[in-house]
Amino acid sequence: MTTVDAVNLIKASSCGSKRLQGAVFRYTLDEFVRGPKDKSAHYRSKAAIGVRWSGKLIYEHAIPLKVLFPLPFENALELYVPVLITKEEDARLSAAGLKSRMPKGWKVGNDPLARYREVGIEIVENSPEVQPQTKRGVPSAGIPAPADRLP
Repeated sequence: MTTVDAVNLIKASSCGSKRLQGAVFRYTLDEFVRGPKDKSAHYRSKAAIGVRWSGKLIYEHAIPLKVLFPLPFENALELYVPVLITKEEDARLSAAGLKSRMPKGWKVGNDPLARYREVGIEIVENSPEVQPQTKRGVPSAGIPAPADRLP
């Protein structure tokens, strides 16, 4: 799927409900992330280093979709930063009221990892070195974060 296809799909869904638009928006963004989520996430928390996917991790959007959704698709795609965190860290975000919003005063262009920093979650690049080992003891192949997205 190209960016043009994605924009056209989002525009086509605009005649539907907000729920439909949100679902199309999320699906379209996720189409741009290739591979398994535990390897395609750009970042993971320090607590998630070496942890296998198997229901122990949460695939998060550093900037919640609720914040990205009103933006033009091209802008949202640039800000789409998948992160892996533990369930406990997800609960910390929820307790701080940051599950689906950014910290007070945050604006587009500020640190996309601000929610995690706000609650003391340390984030690292999701490189093969921090991913779980395979059965043979070799790091899984990962997709590194684009250099232009590093904070």
